[in-house]
Amino acid sequence: MKKKVDDKLQENFITGCYEGYDTLTSMGEKALSEDDLPSIKKAINRMNTLFIMKEEYERCGWLKRFCEEHLPDHKIELDEEVQTKIIL
Repeated sequence: MKKKVDDKLQENFITGCYEGYDTLTSMGEKALSEDDLPSIKKAINRMNTLFIMKEEYERCGWLKRFCEEHLPDHKIELDEEVQTKIIL
C-alpha cells in the first residue's frame, strides 16, 4: 500500500514539475508573484533537478535563462530531496 502511495506522490510531483514549467514558458514574468517568490524559486530548483535527472537539458537551459532574465538574484541549485526520493 505504501509503495502505491509513494508512486502516486512521485507521479503527482513529476506532473506538477511539467505543469509549472509550462506555466513559466507560457506566462513568462507574469507567472512570478512577489508574494510567492521563495516558493517559486524552490519550485524552479526542484524542476531543474528533475529535468537533470531525466536528461532534459534544453528545459534546464531555458530555466537558467529565465532566472537570469527575471530572477537575477536566484542561483539555481540542485534539490537534495528530489535527488534522493525520486526514482526514475
